[in-house]
Amino acid sequence: MTYAIVKSADSTSYISPLFAIKFDGLQSAAIGLDPSLSHVQKLDFWLHNEVDNTSTRNLFILSCEYEKTDTCWDGLDWFMNDKDLLERFLSGDTLPLAEDDRFSPYAVPITLPSWFEVQTDTHIRSLETVAFGFHDAKPIAYTETDTNMTVTLDTTWGCIITMRFCNVIEETFKEKVGLILDSKIEKSAVGFTFRVLEGFSGWIDEAQYHQPVQDAYIRCQKIFWKIEIDSYTQ
Repeated sequence: MTYAIVKSADSTSYISPLFAIKFDGLQSAAIGLDPSLSHVQKLDFWLHNEVDNTSTRNLFILSCEYEKTDTCWDGLDWFMNDKDLLERFLSGDTLPLAEDDRFSPYAVPITLPSWFEVQTDTHIRSLETVAFGFHDAKPIAYTETDTNMTVTLDTTWGCIITMRFCNVIEETFKEKVGLILDSKIEKSAVGFTFRVLEGFSGWIDEAQYHQPVQDAYIRCQKIFWKIEIDSYTQ
């Protein structure tokens, strides 16, 4: 199942299952539950402020098991096969769970793990999705213990993501990267590599974004991550 953190109108957050998703830039949307977990409704990825013409992030996908196809909806088979149901939500309507028992098994409180472990290609896609590929992310803190390395990144997209690299084999990342423009997580027989494909050099305190990053990566056996958004931390 695919889940997301959703910001409520009062700035609190809750966890919702997502029955379908469409990736379409600022028009991206999903079908999930309301804060009370009692109604199914359309959830926008972004909320637009007409006053200052800005958009703030409203939805943070934690596990992405659907195909990431631009401008097309994808989701649970039984949901996608019911075209009238999808159109109902796209029109702005909501559906009480009592009217369709197919949704009821998903309307339960979700407890997230303290740390998510990256193990499969799906896990990699989930992390890269919630972090937007770490585009415009800035390292703001490092911690090292024995062979482990923890890097905290301000994604600049409404959340902070902390990555724990366990049993580091080799790294050329620390205090070399000030701003990430593009990155990739690669899986291999020995573990994982978090590689900066494009970015600028800098330091934690006084980053100087003027030199392109060259060959910056962290190669390790395991990767764990956690996310923090506004008042919600997990």
